[in-house]
Amino acid sequence: MPLRAIVLVLSVVTFLVAAKTHGRQVRLERERAGHTRVIFGGENPPFVEALWKRDRIRFWSTAALVFAVGAVLVLAGASLGLPRPLGGGTLGAVWTMLFLPLVTGFVVCGTASLAGFLATRAVDPGFTSGTLPGSVAWWSLVLTTLSTTLVLAFRTAR
Repeated sequence: MPLRAIVLVLSVVTFLVAAKTHGRQVRLERERAGHTRVIFGGENPPFVEALWKRDRIRFWSTAALVFAVGAVLVLAGASLGLPRPLGGGTLGAVWTMLFLPLVTGFVVCGTASLAGFLATRAVDPGFTSGTLPGSVAWWSLVLTTLSTTLVLAFRTAR
């Protein structure tokens, strides 16, 4: 399998793992606050709605910022001599402006959620301690897949 194809498969895996891990962290915040059941697309308690709204604002702000930086790098990168992932061209540009913003959004929001969760661990130390091994495992998987994807994507750079 060519390296570019491996990078694309790893990119999908990384996206899914980052999304899952981010969602897990938000769910843990919600569950510790006593909201174990929600209705996606329906009415939920104010705490849940506020949690999701904060997360959506954080996610899309982060993704938009990384998209803008990616667009500048795609447009000006070649003239500045910067490496272009996946050999440059359309594929590299799409990857830079789609994969990087979305995965960065999930990582930033998930990390912020984890930090808030840990900062308020005194609320329920038993629940927090019980969920930490799972969080460590998921975040380890995110870091492993993301770092591998980035290294390989830029190994194919021009």
